[in-house]
Amino acid sequence: SAPTAFRMLMGAGDDLVNKYNLSSLRHILSVGEPLNPEVIRWGHKVFGNRIHDTWWMTETGSQLICNYPCMEIKPGSMGKPIP
Repeated sequence: SAPTAFRMLMGAGDDLVNKYNLSSLRHILSVGEPLNPEVIRWGHKVFGNRIHDTWWMTETGSQLICNYPCMEIKPGSMGKPIP
């Protein structure tokens, strides 16, 4: 999802997210613009899952830079190039 959508969810409060069963949610990805560190921390707290900030272009058809599941996420960083 776009960072704007995550910021809107964060502004709506934790109760909105907690209304739904998200236990099958395995990965959360963000695209479109850099994701601010506050949202990354909030997402981990509320979803119980990390939000992976990614970078890619429609022309490439796939991600070029991301935070791998095995990596520690540094808020404000989009991660490393995909080999």
